[in-house]
Amino acid sequence: MRDRWRTLTELVRALWNGPHWWLVPVALLLMPLAFVFILLQAMPLVAPFVYFIF
Repeated sequence: MRDRWRTLTELVRALWNGPHWWLVPVALLLMPLAFVFILLQAMPLVAPFVYFIF
């Protein structure tokens, strides 16, 4: 688990210090949204509606 956080922080630092600093807010917006979709797909009653969106 520690390696995953290290990789994530390294990615954020590279995006922030490099020429793609504008991707940091986009990534911070999309990560919680992806987490919500993953949780919703685990619920049997909601899963068909999530699959229908995509």
